[in-house]
Amino acid sequence: MVRALLVLSGLLLLGASPSRAQVIYRWVDDSGEVHYTDDKSSVPKDRQRSAVVTRGDELGIAAATPEPASETTPLQKEEAADRAAQQAALKIAQEQAEEEAEVQAEKEWRQRFRDVHGQIERLERQVEADRKAVEDPNAAGIPLGRLDAHGAFISNPHLEEIKRRLADSEQELAKAREDLADLEREAARKAIPLHWRR
Repeated sequence: MVRALLVLSGLLLLGASPSRAQVIYRWVDDSGEVHYTDDKSSVPKDRQRSAVVTRGDELGIAAATPEPASETTPLQKEEAADRAAQQAALKIAQEQAEEEAEVQAEKEWRQRFRDVHGQIERLERQVEADRKAVEDPNAAGIPLGRLDAHGAFISNPHLEEIKRRLADSEQELAKAREDLADLEREAARKAIPLHWRR
């Protein structure tokens, strides 16, 4: 039995493949044990007449059968070529649409960051100018105020307007910086490249 298994294993490992279904001899010895080989000379002489020729079916090896030649007509070939061309054109169109979508997304993200950065820069300049005018109105050429007919000091309404504008601009600047931080977080969540955020 062990010999039969060894022979069988050897056959399976050394080339009894479906693509090369070769002749295999099967014989039974005196003890009733079944043996397989692909070499007829290894079959005992007294068993050569009773050896059965197989093609590997019993071993679970299927002989390869050639596929029938396909009978495609010129019309079928033309239809297949048309389908292939349509699929190629569809693939190219999809790739172009993806590229255009990415280009558009890049433009939109860059514009969003540009707008927020521009707003922050504008507000920073406004706050700096207003702060200087409030801290030293004489340097800005703004009189502090005037004395009325009774000697009471009347504050310059233009200076008061600058102070109100400074307070408003500082609030807007803080809000713009928060907006930038929110935009950065959103971009990070969506894995937007850093060079789009400049």
